[in-house]
Amino acid sequence: MRFISFFRISLLVVGFSMVTALMTGCEEKHVSMLPAFAGFRLEPSQWTAGDSVVITAVQSRTGDLLYRAEYEWRVTCGDTTFFKTAKVVYDVDKSDPSFGFRIPEDVSGSTSISFSATYQYSSATISSDIPGSVTATGGLVGSFSAMAGGMIEASCSGSATTVIAPLPSSEEQ
Repeated sequence: MRFISFFRISLLVVGFSMVTALMTGCEEKHVSMLPAFAGFRLEPSQWTAGDSVVITAVQSRTGDLLYRAEYEWRVTCGDTTFFKTAKVVYDVDKSDPSFGFRIPEDVSGSTSISFSATYQYSSATISSDIPGSVTATGGLVGSFSAMAGGMIEASCSGSATTVIAPLPSSEEQ
């Protein structure tokens, strides 16, 4: 009888050890990494009424294992506002988000650019390397807030300003 009890206890200990080893061996090896932004690139760098322009949110680091990215743009030029919302599968399209439009010929003056990005994680584990806030340098403009998020998604926002020069009058041409 003692032999059987010892045998059952030995099996329980061995079984418990195997389960513990399996559980610690199943740690998440795939970690979602958030992108980081460096600033905005404005093309052309000097805007004039009537120009076709492109604003690009330049990533200093691309992310990894992110399912969905949603980008929202808002550009206000006087009384005129341009909007754009784009949704992409980030791991398929890691390109820098951009927004292009044509400035109306009757618009000039100060312009504000607002951008937000929201990312949904593809992994249950999130990197502890969370991008902080940044002010653009090196030919880029604007600033970005630090990434903030929860268990399933994270987001950040950025902003910049520029000036739209009026069209030269017909007398100046």
